[in-house]
Amino acid sequence: MTIDELDTKLRQLREATERAGANLVELEIDSSRKLLEASSLAGESAERWSAASSALTELWEWRGLLEELLEKADQLRGERRLRAEQLEELGTLLVGRSIELSTSEVPLAERDLLGRPEVSRRCSPDGLLTRMSAAFDQVKTVVAEIAGAWEQLIPRVDAARRLLAENQELAEVLGEAERRDLETTQEALVSLGASLTTDPLSVAPADVDALERSLDAVHRDLEATARLKREFDSRMVRARELLDTLRAAILDGRAAHEEVTIKISVPGAPEPLAPGDDGGAELAKIASLAERGAWRDARRSLEQWTVRTGAALDEANQILRANRAPIEARNQFRSLLDAYQVKAMRLGLVEDPALAAIFAEAHEELYNAPTDLALVGRLVRRYQEGLTTRSHPPEARL
Repeated sequence: MTIDELDTKLRQLREATERAGANLVELEIDSSRKLLEASSLAGESAERWSAASSALTELWEWRGLLEELLEKADQLRGERRLRAEQLEELGTLLVGRSIELSTSEVPLAERDLLGRPEVSRRCSPDGLLTRMSAAFDQVKTVVAEIAGAWEQLIPRVDAARRLLAENQELAEVLGEAERRDLETTQEALVSLGASLTTDPLSVAPADVDALERSLDAVHRDLEATARLKREFDSRMVRARELLDTLRAAILDGRAAHEEVTIKISVPGAPEPLAPGDDGGAELAKIASLAERGAWRDARRSLEQWTVRTGAALDEANQILRANRAPIEARNQFRSLLDAYQVKAMRLGLVEDPALAAIFAEAHEELYNAPTDLALVGRLVRRYQEGLTTRSHPPEARL
């Protein structure tokens, strides 16, 4: 290498060593690294931090080796003009395997007669910088992962503790302090908190997600029970109103079914719901649970009762509509036939024998039970078509 090339190489090594030193100082004073140094870690976190800590120690040692090499290089380069052997020595120092990383003793049983009692690991300055970059990445990755786990998960675990305390307080008020799901979430929170403190890398965000969902589910259940306790009287009033509505729908359905079976010839008219106990006894049991302070059981029973009663009301209304539909269809046919008769009178066709016969048959069917809706539909349509034909006769053929 020429002297200019060696000067360039020396400058590059000095700049790289300075940057490495600045980054190592920044890592040394980093608050996350200091926290790790002061923490009692366990498990995977302890293993990875131990390896990273050893790598950090080596990084400082390797930086020292680079500093020593630069001092030697500066001494050699101090001469304005270098002899050939000095130039060669400087080149070997800057690009050769000039740095001794470590030495290890060779056991006597493994030595050759002319072998050395010790062997050394050596590398070039560039090779050492490559090793330092890999070690630095290892250290900063471990610091970032552990610190990141603490930064992201500890606030969530603290919030979970507050929610657990709120759940426990609310459960105490409702007389549910012995709930198993409360005990389970408390045990999970204690275990997760301990793991997060000593081995944060063993705690997955999904574990915290699951704990939060469990606590939220317990909280929603407790809040629903507390809401029922506050609103019990009004909720029972609404339940009784729902029950009254169901009873009325069933009675209306029975009346509509009786009417349609008498007045309309329609197969398969749906049967109305049987009155049965209709839920009144269940409401009394729910009221009894509330009186005994069993608010959670009362809430669940009332929710189930409300769902069942609402479904029964929907069914009763469907049956009512299905039984009323034929009567409404008959009434619509009556109105339509009357309207067509008015039109016939206006056209002077009311005395037309064919139309009068159709009208009489349709009227007879509509006003006598049971009415055949299919037949009525055909008759009314024939009457309407007859009116149209007679009021707009085809042109005479030539």
